[in-house]
Amino acid sequence: PDENPYGAWLRTSCHGFFEDGRCAVGTYTGDIWIVSDIDQGLEHVTWQRYASGLYEPFGVLVIDGLVCVTCRDGIKRLHDLNDDGYAEYYETFFADPDVSSFFHAFCFDLHRDSKGFLYYAKSGQYTSFKEAGAVVKVAPDGKGFEYFATGFRTPNGMGMMPNDLPLCSDNEGNWIPASKISLCRKGGFYGYVQTHARPGHWAPDGGRIDHTKVEPPDTYDPPILWLPVSEDN
Repeated sequence: PDENPYGAWLRTSCHGFFEDGRCAVGTYTGDIWIVSDIDQGLEHVTWQRYASGLYEPFGVLVIDGLVCVTCRDGIKRLHDLNDDGYAEYYETFFADPDVSSFFHAFCFDLHRDSKGFLYYAKSGQYTSFKEAGAVVKVAPDGKGFEYFATGFRTPNGMGMMPNDLPLCSDNEGNWIPASKISLCRKGGFYGYVQTHARPGHWAPDGGRIDHTKVEPPDTYDPPILWLPVSEDN
């Protein structure tokens, strides 16, 4: 709905489904909309804004009827306390320890494995994040986390294999010769070395890493699929 009561700009960024077929859709500018009456014809689809003011939501998953959203500052869980179709309570389910200010320091996607652990991906380049981009694994209760895999430059999406191994894409650039999709293993390193800096503007991990002395590793975990720009951009 380009025209809506809120004057909201609907640049969609993520989506996830309820068990009844409704869809929760996020937008870059911070809204969550509930889309109903989705059928094959899509002739009478209805949109209702459910939440607003979120910090760049780029992942949505509906868990036990609650909309969970990956934002730049962590995972939010949205509660409609009085069943009026709007979320009144935005619970911080997991607070990400790094919130970088650069425009590209996104947190991407949201997936869950068979044991209830949640996964999303963080950018490495142009951030103050101490890791060289990472897949973050969050405990089912939101009270703990680990960096499951590192070495991502600017990941822009994820998937989850049936055997609970996450997939993560990455965008070509420094240290990454072409865009790719990697099958992640715990402790894996996927090629991006956090050494790039813009003098006077930023430094990795807020300056705590001396990027002139970082030695690149001898090798990295290869992807399952390369996506050269000459073949598919």
